[in-house]
Amino acid sequence: MNDNNSHYIAVTGQRQRLRITIAKIVTQCKVLVNPELRFCL
Repeated sequence: MNDNNSHYIAVTGQRQRLRITIAKIVTQCKVLVNPELRFCL
């Protein structure tokens, strides 16, 4: 059961890093396309 919990923490960490990476990409895209745009197509 402890091993399963460790796996869950690892998966959660991967998702959090992925979310941060996507947020960085979207932010860079907003800046590159047009600072006034709220979203990136």
